[in-house]
Amino acid sequence: MLRSFLLYLSDHKRLRRWMETSPTAARLTERFIAGLKLEDALAVTERLQKDGVLVSLDRLGERSEERRVGKECRSRW
Repeated sequence: MLRSFLLYLSDHKRLRRWMETSPTAARLTERFIAGLKLEDALAVTERLQKDGVLVSLDRLGERSEERRVGKECRSRW
């Protein structure tokens, strides 16, 4: 049920833009999201590893319904 609700919210462009650009939203999510770009996530990962923290990265956005998009995403990671 929560998954359906979050997917519903992700379809709203204004809300998504707010979540990606708002300082308020950043404060809510920065503990869980290393960055919107791979380069950002890698920088955070490097810093955490220097502090002895084990890290794994997940690519969010797996909702794609097109095989081509999925393959492109996989090849980037």
